[in-house]
Amino acid sequence: MGLIFPDDMERVFILSNIDSSEKMIMDILVFGDFQPEDPVYSSTFPRIEHTDEYLGIVHDYTFKIKEIIDFYGIPYKKCGEIIFSSLENVLKEIFDESEKYVKNVYEKISQERELKEEIIKTYEELEENRVEEKLVYLDKILSEEKEISNYLKNIRKDVEISIISLYNKLLTMENYFKIMSKARRSEYFFFLEGYIRSKSIPKLIEIFNKKYPHKVLIEREKPSKYEMKEEPPTAFSLPRVLKPFEIIAGIYGTPSYWEINPTVLFAFTFPIFFALMFPDSGDGIIVLIFSIFLYRYSKRKNNDQLAQISEVLGISSFLSIIIGMFIREFFGPLLIEGTRELLPSVPQTTVGPLYYVWPISPSIASKLSFIIPFGNYSEPVFGLIDTMIIAILIGILFMLTGNSLGIYNTLHKSGIRAVLLENIPIFIIYSSIVILFLYGFTDPRNYFGETISILSSLLYVILHFPNNPFQSPQNFISFISVLLVIFGLLYSGYAHFHILTRTKRKRSSASEAFMEGVFEPLLLLMSNTISFIRLLVLGMAHYFLLYAFSYFALMSANTLNTNAILVNPSSLTIIIVGNLLAIGLEGSMAFIQSLRLNLYELGGKFCLCNGRPFSPSVSYVKVSFN
Repeated sequence: MGLIFPDDMERVFILSNIDSSEKMIMDILVFGDFQPEDPVYSSTFPRIEHTDEYLGIVHDYTFKIKEIIDFYGIPYKKCGEIIFSSLENVLKEIFDESEKYVKNVYEKISQERELKEEIIKTYEELEENRVEEKLVYLDKILSEEKEISNYLKNIRKDVEISIISLYNKLLTMENYFKIMSKARRSEYFFFLEGYIRSKSIPKLIEIFNKKYPHKVLIEREKPSKYEMKEEPPTAFSLPRVLKPFEIIAGIYGTPSYWEINPTVLFAFTFPIFFALMFPDSGDGIIVLIFSIFLYRYSKRKNNDQLAQISEVLGISSFLSIIIGMFIREFFGPLLIEGTRELLPSVPQTTVGPLYYVWPISPSIASKLSFIIPFGNYSEPVFGLIDTMIIAILIGILFMLTGNSLGIYNTLHKSGIRAVLLENIPIFIIYSSIVILFLYGFTDPRNYFGETISILSSLLYVILHFPNNPFQSPQNFISFISVLLVIFGLLYSGYAHFHILTRTKRKRSSASEAFMEGVFEPLLLLMSNTISFIRLLVLGMAHYFLLYAFSYFALMSANTLNTNAILVNPSSLTIIIVGNLLAIGLEGSMAFIQSLRLNLYELGGKFCLCNGRPFSPSVSYVKVSFN
């Protein structure tokens, strides 16, 4: 639980003495695994006075302090301490310190920005009409702007000492009042409701029993998909290496509490898809370096989403380096294979300077040409056909995997009847294609020949259906595959008709059932399967873009000697420009298409992702009680 399936959640109802409420909320923040919710059982009781007012003040100060931090570019770090004696004393200390920064720094920053805007406006007016009064006014505001700018520079060191600590205190108090805004009170009691991970509840009970003996009552309620009106929040306990890929699933949405976590699958498929579409060690190294700088920048800006994107890019580019090593590509063909790869039929061509020192030999690269048919290791036509077969095989296996996971999700959420009506028809249709492409493994050494043979038999069976299904084993398998598709489409059409007749008039149900249950699945079967050919297309586009620029470099140097081309300034410039274009254009396309294949072709098959994330209220500072 927690890695593939969501952590168990429970809704808790906390009842305590009103006198303990202030410190108890701070204890909950330190506990850090409680998400407050609008009350269900205590909704008739009044809210705690002035909560929204304090929350607004804290939020305003937080915004202004963040503006100061961004202005100076101060890197974020977790630091600071709140000594909690009473809420009134803590707020007074934080508000006083915040007000000092607002008056001495934030207002000066605002004045400087206003003066810069006024300077630009005055310059524009002077271009139209040079008036002496305007020149005097311009000198005045330039002097004021310079004075404020110098003041802000001089106080930078003083600001850096404690502003991050203050910012963390404000974030903590913002969470404090968010909890308080969900709470209710009576004359003697304090009520709070929310969600906690089941495994964390004993720890919370232990804290309350230790600090507030006999003063706190906790009631627990486990979620039920048939009885609860609201969707429990979703949380997964992922290892550090998988956490960055949560942002990919997050683009599509948050998995429901009753769904499997797609992040684990995306962590495997996304880097592979990206690397197959961006297969070059040299360009991969550049992207890896870029992702490292992007990660450091995101940490300075305290931008967790950007940090996750940079980590995903870094992992994916590392796999690009590995695949590039196996196909012997390093900033294009010249550095390894040299001009011999550009003009294989010309005897005067030479190999590149890295040819003999590259860790992967040409013999190993030639054996992988069925995956990526680049260079002079594969036959131009048959190599492409083999790669198309592999790309489609990868696609249908992943789509069948997604559909299988969808069966589990539907069974877990809605029961066996929904599985029979919604998932099984599509599973049968996709299985029919899987049978064809797995048939080639009956002779693994001649996989591509067997696969091409059975695809030819499929075409024959379709054109002559239903005659001669037993003419050969390939014809029989193809006949079974066609029957499965027909049965799956009819099954899907009936299932949609059955669902629609329960909600709509029968006259409109038949046509809608045909479109949604027969035509749409058939169209998706073809489009989804063919969609994975982009793994080949973009990988080839990357290679041949660099191939073209390498050829231009050869023409510019006017020599077949690889080393001479690489030291020629104009040729070297062409190669650098080509690689920059490949990194910028192909890298972006590979990232976007990897997202599409994962979210639409794979994740969309099993995850509705209509849940809500578990967002516990936490403390950003150390808290001690006085």
